[in-house]
Amino acid sequence: MNADALSRLELTTEAGCIFGNERVILPPVFQNYLINELHKGHPGMVRMKSSARMRVWWPNIDDDVEKKVRSCSSCQLQQSSPATFNSPWPKATRVWERVHIDFAAPFYGKIFMIVKDTFTKWIEVVFMNSMSSTASIEALGSVFSRYGFPVTLVSDNQTSFTGAEFTEFMRTNRIQLLHSPPYHPKSNGVAERAVRTFLFHYRGTPHSVTGISPARLFLGRELRNRLDLLRPTSVTDHKEKSKPTVGPRKYNVVDAVLVRDYENPDRPVRVQGVILMCLTSIIYLVKVNNYVCKRHIDQMRDCTIKDLAVDTNWQTLVKCPSAERNQVA
Repeated sequence: MNADALSRLELTTEAGCIFGNERVILPPVFQNYLINELHKGHPGMVRMKSSARMRVWWPNIDDDVEKKVRSCSSCQLQQSSPATFNSPWPKATRVWERVHIDFAAPFYGKIFMIVKDTFTKWIEVVFMNSMSSTASIEALGSVFSRYGFPVTLVSDNQTSFTGAEFTEFMRTNRIQLLHSPPYHPKSNGVAERAVRTFLFHYRGTPHSVTGISPARLFLGRELRNRLDLLRPTSVTDHKEKSKPTVGPRKYNVVDAVLVRDYENPDRPVRVQGVILMCLTSIIYLVKVNNYVCKRHIDQMRDCTIKDLAVDTNWQTLVKCPSAERNQVA
C-alpha cells in the first residue's frame, strides 16, 4: 500500500484487523469483492462512496468505485436525466410529516405501492394485486398501523387517489391530500425515483441529501448487512443477571390446606382439606369434608389447623360431588 497515504491515518488493531481512522484497511485480495458488495442494488456512485467511507479504506478507493459504476450498463441506463426546472416541496421538519406515494409498474403480476417519508427518505413497499381505491386504502392502512398517520400525503392524479372513497379516507383520518400536476411526474419524483432502488440496500446506505442512512433517521439504528462483517465484534460474555426463579409451592401427603370448594359453583368458598396425593408438581388430590377433589396449587393455601384424622386410602372415601366427578377421573 501507499506508505504516504498510510502515514496520514491513525492506525489501530483489533482482533487481527488493521484500522485506519476507525475504518478497516482492506488488503487488495478483498477489494474487488467489497466493490461488488457495495454495488448490489445499483445505488449509484455517490451512495457507494458514502457507504464505503463508513466502513473501509484503501488507497484510491473512490477511483475504484467510479470505475465500477462507469463500467456497469445498468447504472448507466438508470442514471438520472440532466437537471430540469423543478419547484421543490417545502422541506419536512420531522419524521412522517409528509409522505409521497406512487405505484411501480407490474412485475411478475404484482403491483408495488411505494411510500416514502421525505424527512428520513425511508421507503415502504406494499405488494398489491390491484390499483383500485379500496386496495390502496388497505395498503396504506397497513403502513399507517405501524407508523401512524402522516400530516400530508402527496400522490399523482391516478383515479385510485382522486376518487371519493380515497378522499374520504384521507378526510376521516385528518390527512392533507395533495396531488402533483397532471402529466408532470417530476413533481412527485420523490416517490418516482424510489422505484429504481432496491429496498434493503437503499435503507442501509447514506442518502445523498442527508448524508445519513434512512434507517438511522427513521429507526434510530443502522441495518446490519454483510459489510458489517468486516468489523470484528468484541465478544464479551455477558451473563444475564436474572432474578432467581421461584418454584411452585410443594405439599406433602396429609398436609392441611385451605382449598376452594365448588360444591356450589356459583358461590365457591374456601374450606379446610388434606392432601392425599401429588399428581404433578402443581396438581393434587385433596380430601374436602367427605369427598375427594382435584385442585391446582393456585387454588390452595397453607392451613395451620392440623387436627384432621385422614384416611390416605382415598379410594375408600365418598365420591366427590357431581360438579367435580370429571375432575378426579
